[in-house]
Amino acid sequence: MEAAAASGAEVWGIFDNTAAGHALGNAMAVSAMVA
Repeated sequence: MEAAAASGAEVWGIFDNTAAGHALGNAMAVSAMVA
């Protein structure tokens, strides 16, 4: 994801929120990693 984002590519991620409800936290963590 980092390499693709750095190249200017549009990057998508899907976070499954059904199991334990962690999708929002996971999405925020990934967003912080690539920002």
